[in-house]
Amino acid sequence: ARLNSGRYQLEIAADGNSRSLVRTANGGSLDFSRRSADPALAHGHTFYMQEFLPETGRFSLPNDLLRARMDGAARTAQRTPADTVVLTQDGADGLNARIEVRPFAHGEAMLWRIHLSQSAGRARRLRITSYLEWALNRPDVYLRRPDFNAIHVGVRFTRDRAALLAHNRLLGGEHPNRHPPGCAFVAVMPSDRVCLVGYEDDRSRFLGLGTLANPQGLAGHELRGVGDEGLLYPFDPAAALQVSSWPGSRVGPTPKPQPLTRSPMHFHLIFPFHRCRQ
Repeated sequence: ARLNSGRYQLEIAADGNSRSLVRTANGGSLDFSRRSADPALAHGHTFYMQEFLPETGRFSLPNDLLRARMDGAARTAQRTPADTVVLTQDGADGLNARIEVRPFAHGEAMLWRIHLSQSAGRARRLRITSYLEWALNRPDVYLRRPDFNAIHVGVRFTRDRAALLAHNRLLGGEHPNRHPPGCAFVAVMPSDRVCLVGYEDDRSRFLGLGTLANPQGLAGHELRGVGDEGLLYPFDPAAALQVSSWPGSRVGPTPKPQPLTRSPMHFHLIFPFHRCRQ
């Protein structure tokens, strides 16, 4: 599927891999998310879901909601007449996930909405981690010299905006007032049901010795705390934002689980995605 928001374009393949780019005035394109030289390898934006397991005191292994199936899930994908791509997974344990992505009405961006519901009547503690790897350059440039391009990409986390902003110095992105083409952002909109609990801007720290299917950064330890604000040139730039379905779970005592009634548990995440200004 292909979605357009002004010059910004998002392409999502049947296997869940994606590519985000902006069309430039000279007819070329500028990639925001890093693609793989081998299209068979995982790449693009995705979301990992984990459930807290009281018996172990840890979160479960991450489940890639775009590129993999939940245990025993029936997976469907469709494009609606409203120019929205919808991916649905119905898990065997009663947990259902619905991901919607559509063009943002007020700028060159995409809105991602995640809806989780369950039919089982038990309390769950869930967390969702959004992840992508920055490119912010023309494909022929960064694919030819990926390391050289990566060391010029700076990433800034701002807690008030719950956002990661990235720029490429090779395209003049260190001067925000100039509105260069090499600037983009990814943000989460917290609510009374979810809150931002961590982030990561370094691909190496997020993956560790793991892979995109099972990042080590999601196994057994926390991401960077939201109090760690500022600009960093990580040399391997990425963008991971993590939210929890239990607001306040990283600060103070753990909230007491509320037993579910007849109403299913659900919450929404809205991700205003990339924006390009020229």
